[in-house]
Amino acid sequence: MKRIAEYSIYIDYGIFAFLIFLSLLVIAICIERLWFYSILRLDDYEDKRELELDLHKRLTLVATIGSNAPYVGLLGTVVGIMLTFVNIGSNTILDTQGIMAGLAMALRATALGLVVAIPSVVFYNLLTRKSEVILTNWDIFKDKEDRAHKNPRLDSFEDKTINQLTKDSRESSYEYKHEGDLQSKIHKEPRISIKDSDK
Repeated sequence: MKRIAEYSIYIDYGIFAFLIFLSLLVIAICIERLWFYSILRLDDYEDKRELELDLHKRLTLVATIGSNAPYVGLLGTVVGIMLTFVNIGSNTILDTQGIMAGLAMALRATALGLVVAIPSVVFYNLLTRKSEVILTNWDIFKDKEDRAHKNPRLDSFEDKTINQLTKDSRESSYEYKHEGDLQSKIHKEPRISIKDSDK
């Protein structure tokens, strides 16, 4: 029966070591990802999909550790309680101190699993948010010229497209005022003035 108690201690310490390894792995991944995000240059990427692949590397591992660490701790608790009950059933004399020590050791595994899981989830959310910010910066600042050609501002230049397409020699019925200082005239004067047809 002493062997069963020894096995329970080995199992508990094995699960403790595994959970500590998982926590160190999460910390290492978080440090590496934060460093990568800080040195990342959007100019190095021609395709947004390549950027997404690089941004999301190892994030799945952090999420997996965060979601499964409590179950690993719970496994240690269940095994520890089972071995404690086996020890109780095999002894004719009840050792209250030994029973409580075994149960406390088993419950520590669940506590350590939660200690690993909570920071892992926080780190995952932090890294996911940083990657989303970088992708949004890509959308804002990359290919400015393409966006300007796709969505031109009507007030940035005179609209002559209709006359050019129809090859109409008539003058347009409006003209734009090109002012040097538009900042002070916004919402004070209309930009488009209608030409007098009598002239």
